[in-house]
Formats: sequence, structure tokens, C-alpha cells
Amino acid sequence: MTDCLQGAFSSGGGGGGVTTDQSSAALTSDFSTTSTSFTDATGVTVTVLDSSGGVAIVTTNVQFSSSTTGNKQFSLEDDGTRITRSFTTWETQNADALFAVFLSTSLASNGSVIQLAVLTEDGTLAIKGSTSGRTTSMETIGVA
Repeated sequence: MTDCLQGAFSSGGGGGGVTTDQSSAALTSDFSTTSTSFTDATGVTVTVLDSSGGVAIVTTNVQFSSSTTGNKQFSLEDDGTRITRSFTTWETQNADALFAVFLSTSLASNGSVIQLAVLTEDGTLAIKGSTSGRTTSMETIGVA
């Protein structure tokens, strides 16, 4: 991916001084919480490119299940500051139902650490890892 982007930005007069960086994280084991306040989902963290004047794009695919219906919240945090958030809620649920939420944002390439944080207003929220057959993942790509 890095070679592809560097080639795209340096061709056609784009200059040879382009820097690209890619980082990703995939959850291996499930992460569960009953917290009603935002809690870091351990293992879903990336560090963006640290380069003055650059930009980074962060995408996150959250695979999850819940023991109860109700409101669940998902947030991307930049060094502890919430930068984007998504809510999901439902009134009925089938046994073993799996759900997905997608989060994305762009930000300055400042070397910050981006972390997934989650909360549930009721029951247990289980963020799925690859050992359960689903994979929650986060990826960033930076260009400067």
C-alpha cells in the first residue's frame, strides 16, 4: 500500500519528497465491558504518522454483540480526546446476533495515538476478536 501511494503522489510532478505511513491493529481475543462510561477497548490502537503538514485517515470496523438490547456507544479518541462517536440502539434481539459499526476520521499527522473506546447502557458489550470468528480492526494511513 505504501509503495502504491508513494508512486501516485510522486508521478505527474507531485515531487519525490512524499512520506507515507500505514499502521493497523486487529483485536485477537474478545474485549468485554459492562461500563456505562467510555472504556478503552484494549488492543484496538494505532499511531498516526508524525510529520508536519501531513494528514492521516483512520478507519475502524467494530464487530460486536451484546447480552441485552439498548444503547451502545463507540468512539475514536486522539490521545484521550474524543474525536468521533457513533451510537447504536435496538429494541429486540435474536440470540447470538452480531452487529457492526464503522468509524472513520481524518486528522493532522501529528504522531498521536488513536484508541477505540466503548460503553454500554445495559448488559455486557462484547467487542469481537479473531478468535471468535469476527475481527474488530483499525487502520491508519498518513501522507505528508
